[in-house]
Amino acid sequence: MRRDALDDAKRHGYDLNDVIERSIRLELAAALAITEAAAGAMIAQADALVHSYPSVLESLAGARTTQHHAVDLLEVMEVVEP
Repeated sequence: MRRDALDDAKRHGYDLNDVIERSIRLELAAALAITEAAAGAMIAQADALVHSYPSVLESLAGARTTQHHAVDLLEVMEVVEP
């Protein structure tokens, strides 16, 4: 949904990335009854799993790791030099 909304805005020549990102965060926050910041963190984690760490996502899908361990790994990997 996020990617579709951003691609649609780009296709129509609109630079509304901030507005779109916030609306998606707010929609997720409302649906899950969490804060906007927590929703933003979830989106960032999902984006990192899909685009940067697909093997961790596969481990989650196969129940070979827990969500807690995946989040911990993402936090550690942010600060590690390549």
